[in-house]
Order: sequence, then C-alpha cells, then structure tokens
Amino acid sequence: MRRTYATQLFSAMALQTFRDIPDEQSILRPEMLHVLLRELPASREEWLRKVPLELRLETAPEHMVLLDDILAVLKSVVRATTPEMRWSSQRL
Repeated sequence: MRRTYATQLFSAMALQTFRDIPDEQSILRPEMLHVLLRELPASREEWLRKVPLELRLETAPEHMVLLDDILAVLKSVVRATTPEMRWSSQRL
C-alpha cells in the first residue's frame, strides 16, 4: 500500500515538474520506478550503487533535481515498512 502511494506521488511530481520531457527519459518511468521500489535507495550513493548505469544514463538530466525528493519518499516507505514486508518484496 505504501509503495502504491509512493508510485502515485512520484508520478504527480514528474508530471508537475517537467511536462516537456519524453516519458522514456523520465526519472519516474515504469522501469526506473520498478528498480527504485525494489531497491529502496536511501541516499545518492545508494542510488548510484543500486540503480543500473543504463537507467541512469537514459534519465533526462533535468529530472535529477527530483532525486533528493524521491529519496526522501523512499526513506519514508522504508521506515513505514515492517521487516516481513521488506523481505517479501525482495522476492518479487
């Protein structure tokens, strides 16, 4: 449920911020969201480690201003998630 909320929030952020960026270059495109919600990076260093280079390179540089906000939302998802939920989501 928290991940669904995070996905909706991320989509709203991207739509409101950059309407002229092609969807396939969005930092919140489906492939990137899948990785972000699976890996739950909590910092820029973890983002660099956990998000594949190919996805990072395909992201519009303009969208990188959203990264800190995205990481903050991901941190709240991690804090609100029980250890059992984190374990079960890793199996997906």
